Amino acid sequence: MTPDPTTSASTGPAIETVGLARSYAGVDALRALDLTVATGERVSLVGHNGSGKTTLLRLLAGLLEPSSGSAAISGSPVGSIAARAAASYVSDTPVFYDDLSVREHLDYVARLHGTDDADVHADWLLDRLGLVGRSDDLPATFSRGLQQRAAIAL
Repeated sequence: MTPDPTTSASTGPAIETVGLARSYAGVDALRALDLTVATGERVSLVGHNGSGKTTLLRLLAGLLEPSSGSAAISGSPVGSIAARAAASYVSDTPVFYDDLSVREHLDYVARLHGTDDADVHADWLLDRLGLVGRSDDLPATFSRGLQQRAAIAL
């Protein structure tokens, strides 16, 4: 198997939160959370509906501002360019440009991030996610599962 061209060495925790919390109009969506996830550690989020799982993920992805506390991805504050480069978030309903193929989406994202050898990365991702035969297709024509795989590639 070809080595993963997207990996990079990292020291310290992959995720660290200190008193991370989010509320909406005085209602707690996520109570103060202290969490450390080591690099390479696997974690599952389990809880009832409304317990804050998605809120936590959106905070870590930099899509929401915390009401209090802080969080870091690989030592960089969430929402920063470095944190966004180190982690990805795939929503339940991924959004794609209507007129871009999967490969064009990958090229666009690679250019945004100044990725060297973008074609090598794209080829590896397409192969790894089973999308080689669909790389020139529009994601809007995909099943939900294929759209999720395309979103993971991005």
